[in-house]
Amino acid sequence: MTKRIWWGTWPGALALGLLSLLLVLPGALAGLLTLLIPDTGGAGVDFAVEEAPLWHRVFGIISLAAAVVLPFLTVRWARRTWLGYVLLALGLSFVFGAIGLGLFGVV
Repeated sequence: MTKRIWWGTWPGALALGLLSLLLVLPGALAGLLTLLIPDTGGAGVDFAVEEAPLWHRVFGIISLAAAVVLPFLTVRWARRTWLGYVLLALGLSFVFGAIGLGLFGVV
């Protein structure tokens, strides 16, 4: 019996999936808030408030889908020991999280 690479074992794959979930959560939360809470940036002023840009809504939908799909794919690809795809999924999770933090004004 051959020994598996640490990230190809179930504990390693689940840890990478959890890391992917933690990385993508800020993007998913920003997307959820963008979709559910209307922007009232000019509340209380005498002029009409413009709607949030369309890309915010598109990002919201895509980030919610990414929050579901990317951790699952990370675990699946880690179990198959496809390191390139695992790194791709983690990188995409980081990008979605960074954009979400940017929407919150953190980055």
